[in-house]
Amino acid sequence: MGNKTSRELEEAFYQSLNEGVVSYFSCTDLCGPVDYTARLCPKCGSGLELKAASGRGHVHSAVTYHTQYNENMKTPYTVLMVELEEGPRLIASAISENNSVPEVGSEVMATMKADSVLAFKTVR
Repeated sequence: MGNKTSRELEEAFYQSLNEGVVSYFSCTDLCGPVDYTARLCPKCGSGLELKAASGRGHVHSAVTYHTQYNENMKTPYTVLMVELEEGPRLIASAISENNSVPEVGSEVMATMKADSVLAFKTVR
Protein backbone atom coordinates (compact mmCIF):
# COMPACT_ATOMS: atom_id res chain seq x y z
CA MET A 1 0.00 0.00 0.00
CA GLY A 2 1.42 3.42 -0.99
CA ASN A 3 1.60 6.57 1.04
CA LYS A 4 -1.71 8.26 1.77
CA THR A 5 -2.44 11.58 0.12
CA SER A 6 -2.99 14.73 2.18
CA ARG A 7 -6.72 14.47 1.53
CA GLU A 8 -6.84 10.83 2.63
CA LEU A 9 -4.98 11.68 5.85
CA GLU A 10 -7.30 14.59 6.56
CA GLU A 11 -10.41 12.49 5.88
CA ALA A 12 -9.10 9.70 8.13
CA PHE A 13 -8.36 12.23 10.90
CA TYR A 14 -11.91 13.63 10.83
CA GLN A 15 -13.41 10.14 10.56
CA SER A 16 -11.55 9.12 13.71
CA LEU A 17 -12.88 12.25 15.47
CA ASN A 18 -16.42 11.32 14.39
CA GLU A 19 -15.78 7.96 16.06
CA GLY A 20 -14.64 9.72 19.26
CA VAL A 21 -10.92 9.03 18.80
CA VAL A 22 -8.23 11.73 18.80
CA SER A 23 -5.48 10.84 16.34
CA TYR A 24 -2.15 12.23 15.25
CA PHE A 25 0.13 11.90 12.23
CA SER A 26 3.27 9.81 12.54
CA CYS A 27 6.12 8.94 10.17
CA THR A 28 5.72 5.57 8.44
CA ASP A 29 9.49 5.01 8.90
CA LEU A 30 9.30 5.37 12.69
CA CYS A 31 10.70 8.90 13.10
CA GLY A 32 7.75 9.57 15.39
CA PRO A 33 4.86 12.04 15.60
CA VAL A 34 4.78 15.04 13.30
CA ASP A 35 2.90 18.34 13.24
CA TYR A 36 -0.69 18.29 11.98
CA THR A 37 0.25 20.56 9.09
CA ALA A 38 2.94 18.16 7.80
CA ARG A 39 2.20 16.00 4.78
CA LEU A 40 5.59 14.26 4.75
CA CYS A 41 7.97 13.47 7.59
CA PRO A 42 10.16 16.56 8.08
CA LYS A 43 13.07 14.37 9.23
CA CYS A 44 13.25 11.73 6.48
CA GLY A 45 10.67 12.68 3.83
CA SER A 46 8.65 9.47 4.27
CA GLY A 47 4.87 9.29 4.21
CA LEU A 48 2.60 9.60 7.22
CA GLU A 49 0.07 7.40 8.93
CA LEU A 50 -2.64 8.10 11.46
CA LYS A 51 -2.25 6.74 15.00
CA ALA A 52 -4.68 6.86 17.90
CA ALA A 53 -3.70 9.22 20.71
CA SER A 54 -4.38 8.80 24.41
CA GLY A 55 -6.47 11.97 24.36
CA ARG A 56 -4.46 13.37 27.27
CA GLY A 57 -2.23 16.40 27.13
CA HIS A 58 -1.25 19.73 28.64
CA VAL A 59 -2.41 23.25 27.86
CA HIS A 60 0.28 25.02 25.84
CA SER A 61 -1.73 28.23 25.42
CA ALA A 62 -5.27 29.52 25.80
CA VAL A 63 -7.30 32.43 24.50
CA THR A 64 -10.85 33.53 25.27
CA TYR A 65 -12.85 35.12 22.47
CA HIS A 66 -15.48 37.73 23.22
CA THR A 67 -16.36 38.21 19.55
CA GLN A 68 -18.33 35.47 17.83
CA TYR A 69 -16.17 34.18 14.96
CA ASN A 70 -18.01 30.88 14.75
CA GLU A 71 -21.82 30.90 14.63
CA ASN A 72 -21.92 27.61 16.56
CA MET A 73 -19.95 28.96 19.52
CA LYS A 74 -21.57 31.47 21.84
CA THR A 75 -19.31 34.08 23.41
CA PRO A 76 -17.29 34.07 25.46
CA TYR A 77 -15.56 30.84 24.45
CA THR A 78 -12.05 29.56 25.10
CA VAL A 79 -9.77 27.93 22.56
CA LEU A 80 -6.76 25.90 23.68
CA MET A 81 -3.56 24.78 22.05
CA VAL A 82 -2.97 21.39 23.63
CA GLU A 83 0.24 19.40 23.46
CA LEU A 84 -0.79 15.76 23.39
CA GLU A 85 1.18 13.20 25.44
CA GLU A 86 2.42 11.84 22.12
CA GLY A 87 3.97 15.22 21.20
CA PRO A 88 1.89 16.97 18.52
CA ARG A 89 -0.07 20.11 19.36
CA LEU A 90 -3.62 20.77 18.25
CA ILE A 91 -6.21 23.46 18.69
CA ALA A 92 -9.64 22.79 20.15
CA SER A 93 -12.27 24.41 22.32
CA ALA A 94 -12.25 24.20 26.11
CA ILE A 95 -14.97 22.88 28.36
CA SER A 96 -14.78 24.49 31.78
CA GLU A 97 -16.92 25.35 34.73
CA ASN A 98 -18.05 28.98 34.99
CA ASN A 99 -16.14 29.89 31.79
CA SER A 100 -12.84 29.60 33.67
CA VAL A 101 -9.74 29.40 31.49
CA PRO A 102 -7.44 26.41 32.13
CA GLU A 103 -3.96 27.51 33.17
CA VAL A 104 -0.98 26.89 30.90
CA GLY A 105 0.49 23.54 31.92
CA SER A 106 -2.84 22.16 33.18
CA GLU A 107 -3.49 18.52 32.38
CA VAL A 108 -6.46 18.09 30.05
CA MET A 109 -8.41 15.24 28.50
CA ALA A 110 -10.15 15.17 25.12
CA THR A 111 -13.90 14.86 24.95
CA MET A 112 -16.50 15.26 22.24
CA LYS A 113 -19.10 17.97 22.72
CA ALA A 114 -22.74 17.26 21.89
CA ASP A 115 -22.31 18.82 18.46
CA SER A 116 -19.46 16.37 17.63
CA VAL A 117 -16.77 19.01 18.16
CA LEU A 118 -13.50 18.10 19.82
CA ALA A 119 -12.92 19.85 23.14
CA PHE A 120 -10.65 19.47 26.13
CA LYS A 121 -11.53 19.60 29.80
CA THR A 122 -9.24 19.96 32.80
CA VAL A 123 -8.33 16.74 34.61
CA ARG A 124 -8.81 17.04 38.36
